[in-house]
Amino acid sequence: MNIKFGVLTASLMLASAVGCVKGTVFPEAGTGPAAEETVTVQFNLLQDGLPESRSSLGSGVESLFTGAVLAAYDKSTGFLELESEIPAEKLGGSLSISLRAGVTYDLYLVGNLRLLGEDGASELPSLPPSLSEIESFSYRLDGGDEGGGLRREDFSEVSRWGIPLCWSLKNFIPRSGSPVDIRMERLFSKVVLTVDHSGIAGTDLEAFVNGSVCVRQSNCLLRPFSPGGSRASCEEDIMEVGDCDASMENALRREYVFYVPENRQGELMPGNTDPADKDMDGVEAACGNSGISRLLTYLEFEGLVSGSDVGLEGPVVYRFFLGRNAVSDFDIERNSEIHVTLGFNPGSVFEPDWKLDSEGLEDSRRFYLSGELAGRLPEGKEIYVRKNRPGTFRLNIDTGEGSPDKFSSAVHVAGDYEPETLTELAWTGDCWAAGHSPEHEPRRLELSELGIEVTCDNGVFVFRVTDTRLFVPGRKVPLKFRLFPGGIETEATIVTAEDIAVTVDQGPALNEEFFLGQKRSLAFKGFAGSMIYYAALQDDVSAGGGGKHGFNRQWKTKPDSSAPFPACALDGAGEPLLPYQDYGAYEGQRLPVTDRLEMYAFYPNSLDSPGFAAAEGKVCICSEDIHNDGLIEIPVRISKPWFECPAGSPDGILIPVDGKEAGLDIGFYTAEGGEPLDRSDFDRELYELLLEPQLGWDASEWQECVRIADDMKSLCLVSTTLDGRKIEDEFQGVQSLGTLTVSGNPYTGLYDVSEDIACFLSLPEGVGTVRHARGKDFYNQSGMKSVIRFEAQCVYAGGDPKQVDLSEEGPSVTFKAGDGVTYGPSFAFDYADGLISMTFDESEQVKESSDGEFVPGGLLVPYGQHRLCFGVTNRWDGRRIEYGADFSVSYNLEVEQFTVFSPKRYATIILTGAKNAEYLKRYGETVDEAALYKMLEAAGSNEWNFHLVVTGPSYLLGGTYHMNRTKTYNIPPCDFDVKFFRSSADKWTEELADAVSAQQVTTWLTSLRFHKDGTSVGVTTDDVEITGSRYISRISIISDFLGYIYRDERFDFID
Repeated sequence: MNIKFGVLTASLMLASAVGCVKGTVFPEAGTGPAAEETVTVQFNLLQDGLPESRSSLGSGVESLFTGAVLAAYDKSTGFLELESEIPAEKLGGSLSISLRAGVTYDLYLVGNLRLLGEDGASELPSLPPSLSEIESFSYRLDGGDEGGGLRREDFSEVSRWGIPLCWSLKNFIPRSGSPVDIRMERLFSKVVLTVDHSGIAGTDLEAFVNGSVCVRQSNCLLRPFSPGGSRASCEEDIMEVGDCDASMENALRREYVFYVPENRQGELMPGNTDPADKDMDGVEAACGNSGISRLLTYLEFEGLVSGSDVGLEGPVVYRFFLGRNAVSDFDIERNSEIHVTLGFNPGSVFEPDWKLDSEGLEDSRRFYLSGELAGRLPEGKEIYVRKNRPGTFRLNIDTGEGSPDKFSSAVHVAGDYEPETLTELAWTGDCWAAGHSPEHEPRRLELSELGIEVTCDNGVFVFRVTDTRLFVPGRKVPLKFRLFPGGIETEATIVTAEDIAVTVDQGPALNEEFFLGQKRSLAFKGFAGSMIYYAALQDDVSAGGGGKHGFNRQWKTKPDSSAPFPACALDGAGEPLLPYQDYGAYEGQRLPVTDRLEMYAFYPNSLDSPGFAAAEGKVCICSEDIHNDGLIEIPVRISKPWFECPAGSPDGILIPVDGKEAGLDIGFYTAEGGEPLDRSDFDRELYELLLEPQLGWDASEWQECVRIADDMKSLCLVSTTLDGRKIEDEFQGVQSLGTLTVSGNPYTGLYDVSEDIACFLSLPEGVGTVRHARGKDFYNQSGMKSVIRFEAQCVYAGGDPKQVDLSEEGPSVTFKAGDGVTYGPSFAFDYADGLISMTFDESEQVKESSDGEFVPGGLLVPYGQHRLCFGVTNRWDGRRIEYGADFSVSYNLEVEQFTVFSPKRYATIILTGAKNAEYLKRYGETVDEAALYKMLEAAGSNEWNFHLVVTGPSYLLGGTYHMNRTKTYNIPPCDFDVKFFRSSADKWTEELADAVSAQQVTTWLTSLRFHKDGTSVGVTTDDVEITGSRYISRISIISDFLGYIYRDERFDFID
């Protein structure tokens, strides 16, 4: 804004001197000033010679004079002395008024102000009666009521009555012959507006057309004689519209004149130096938001942008506060002239400021970014750049609806470009500017530091990672593009992100060995969107007629027969309507990006059913951010697994009771002759629904306990009870279960085969008796690694021998050691080729107690009535089915002599087996008596030692001492006197025992016999009263010497 201040002056030419007194105030006759000497004073009303100006008030309003009133105040009294009305024709002439000589006067004049009556009459307003009121004298140009049927004129009536005028002269003393020139001042300011739009339209007169200029917020309160001038002090003092030119002449440059009432608001923004800040917000901020901006007068210009082929059309409005200068002052002074030059440039049309209102301007230009699938992108759109997917968008320029893209015709310019006219079309960007100067492409440099290359081809921008070493996810780089003229901007933000991926869980790709009954899961990574939308798109699946791309019968998202098949929405022509084209159509086919898309295969793509032929499918995936994530199409090919069902066999199938699978050869394969598919390769629920073969039995109620095993190739018994009954109570060995009919699952209609198979149940059973049940004189075996083995036969047709578990029940020789633990024998069991073995291995028996005490475990051999138990446990219900073989273990025992010495006068001779003698010699000298007695037993007995008689040698029979209580017996061989060798010795020593034993070549005693009730029964007997055990089938005396031991204490074998 260019503002020039000048003084609006009036040159009044002298005319004839004619005066008219409106009213004169005089004192009473003979006493007041009328009786004093008077002087006639000539007043000249001077006239300006300025050219006429065009204004809404009229072209001649500036020189219009319709009358005035002149008032004279006696300075000494302060009262109005006379008031004289000056008619319009006196302008340029003169009038004479008589005033008292020697009196000092203050003179005041107001002109072109009227009080209007309803009948069209008018009169000049009166000035106040005293000087004290003259400064506050005011007139409102608001048409308001003045009383007495009169009203004030309003601003529009200034064109009839003229611009209000005023004049004053103080301390005037009348003198004859001294005329007074009256140079009246206008109470308005003259504003000369120069509109120059050559800078915005060049020489095109139609590109920018002048519209109107109005003075806004004019002051209507006139104070002609106030020292501070006129000013609006409240909103009632403001006229919304003052002088106005509603239809300006159009020209590239032209002046326009307006008249504005004085409004002395003063300097409100001291210190401001920027004209752009002299606006509504600026003055309010400077004045504490007092509302002062509503009392300030401003100029409003409206122009029309038209005739431009760059897409701009419509009104633009400019507003400027008036004042002494362009930055801080808001005074509009009376009788002054303000020059304002309003010049334009292309950029000024688009400045977002109070001074400019371009809401009416229809800028049909569109400057925006778009994506191939997303269309127009929102302002500030984040563009994702990934190592495996570049970021991209298209920069678009068009000048109106239906106009072709103007990008190719737009000029690519540098960032400091300034357009010359509105008809230009140019663009630049801070990542792609003409000349590629680093100062104009700061964002391109920033992107290169992240390893990202920027390219542009006819408006298509690509941001590609070319150096993965520099690439860092999680960074943001803002981009800005500008369109000229106007500096319209569009923005985007580059976001560096992790790679985007859709991966398949639980198997290979969706078109590789994806079989009916299986499940695949799609997982999503690196998506910009938060929701995944999916469509099941099919090829032309119709056998005739239009394609039905939405007819998916291949897969669902739940293993539920009632669940719907995902589909693809179709448009009116039957063509696919993908999610990004209508997200609302896929509200039921979406999930959070953190979830997985479960795909359950219900039918193969090779499905050939009435009305539909084979079809290839795909799942189309996108997020709500289609631009950054794109449309991902994954081929889906579901295959039909090959079902193999064997022909019936006359030998049938043996089903073991232990639940082991019996070969049925029913199963699924990748293809005929292909690789087998295990049940675990399928989804459990879906397999049972779609594929699991159906079983049908003919009669036996136990058939309901049989089902196809998980591997789909065998049958198994899953329960060994039925209605509280046990299977072993009703079956033994091999028994028929009837006929099994195996059929394909009917759900899909794809498996219609059926076969009948004879089935038999197999339980283990014993055959024959136990072999090798006699002990074979174990107690007479020498050495420490003796083994006893007992064998029986068990038949388990079709069963797994490893599933047969064995145990033994029966009497057992035990030994209670000093640690309080009772130890017994340990057996090993084996089952092979139908033969059951129970083995007692001496070397595997316990040898020491927990506290290190000797345990004669090798002599704790089995005997008596035993039961060899064998059984199997069903792997499904956990029940054990058990069978057994009873047998008795007995021994033929041969006993020989063994001597126990101690430091007493007696020694003890006992009869025992060779195995017992080995243990006695190894451990007998140190063990306690409990262990010693246990080592003397065989089959739990040593009764035979009490049924022996001896008849030799003859030297033993005379003079010996014995402890025999019954004289009817011959001398028993249990004790004998030491005097047998050395009559002088009174006790045994180790040396004497060694010497005596060494001289015994064979035996101590001869002629040993068993006796019963005093009667000899010989050297061999099977009498249980002599053997002491019914499991010693025969006992024989052998006259051999097995050895001796020497113990520190007496061993009383006979109590």
